[in-house]
Amino acid sequence: MRWFLIFGIIALNLYFVSAITINITGWDIFSQGDSGAGELAVGGGAPSNPRGIPPSAAPSAPSAPIISADAGGGAPFKLDKSFFALEVKKGLNYQEKINITNTGSSNLTISISVNLSRQFVFPEEESFVLNSKESREINFDIYVPESEINDAYIGKIIFSSSVGNKTVNFVLEVGDQEPLFDIKTTLLKKYIFPGGDVKADVFILNLGDLRNIDVELEYFIRDFNNNTYTAKKETFALNESFDGEIFLEAPADLKVGSYLLYSKVSYGQISANSYDTFFIEKLSLVLWMIILFINIGLIVLVGIKMKHAINEKNIVKKAQ
Repeated sequence: MRWFLIFGIIALNLYFVSAITINITGWDIFSQGDSGAGELAVGGGAPSNPRGIPPSAAPSAPSAPIISADAGGGAPFKLDKSFFALEVKKGLNYQEKINITNTGSSNLTISISVNLSRQFVFPEEESFVLNSKESREINFDIYVPESEINDAYIGKIIFSSSVGNKTVNFVLEVGDQEPLFDIKTTLLKKYIFPGGDVKADVFILNLGDLRNIDVELEYFIRDFNNNTYTAKKETFALNESFDGEIFLEAPADLKVGSYLLYSKVSYGQISANSYDTFFIEKLSLVLWMIILFINIGLIVLVGIKMKHAINEKNIVKKAQ
């Protein structure tokens, strides 16, 4: 009986810990929006579009909280966003706006710099004075030449002052104006512990007439400093569409913060890309306290059961 109760404690403990972990990392309440999507194009006329998926130039919302990489956290100015994403067609002009407000009591000189591997993002001004309590909307012109490679370009816009800096992370999903393929990556869980599985559904749609073409699908984890982590590749024949689940193991030493699961499909020299964001978190003190209280409760429960069993046994002996 005692061994049965001990094993019961272990089994219940594992069950509750697993349930807590699953709920924290998998509940739909953590979803913040749609995943990013990329498009792939081959020269020729405009393709058919059986699913009616329109090319979009509007910014897409991040799927998980994006932590701004601010330095000097006490900087007395604020930005109206810490992240934006744009689907950009090569050869077309785009614009993004960021509002900055001086929340301090002194005037500030603000400098703007763009950290990106290519010169695609151009601020309307690189330095300006912002008076106390004043707000200003800064326009950023975005243009990608047609000679560039289709990819997801990750960068940072840094607002600097003498009293601190603030950073806006961004992703430009660069594609052609006449897409032949559409690819979409959707993470199944948005919050993941270091060393856990990053799982996603990848959907690739063939919008043109080519069928049974051999494509290569590559997917990997990337941070907002353009560091690449775990990666995998697979090759398969694409007919009209592909819909499958992929997974990567998050490195055990990943720091807490926002990351991208990036997928890229290639056909010869042509490629398309897509991504979705997720957040690496660690077990909090609150979670450990919950687990501790569960264990204490189970031990107390087992103690009561064992005491009750001993009392019943003594009563039986006395009756005999």
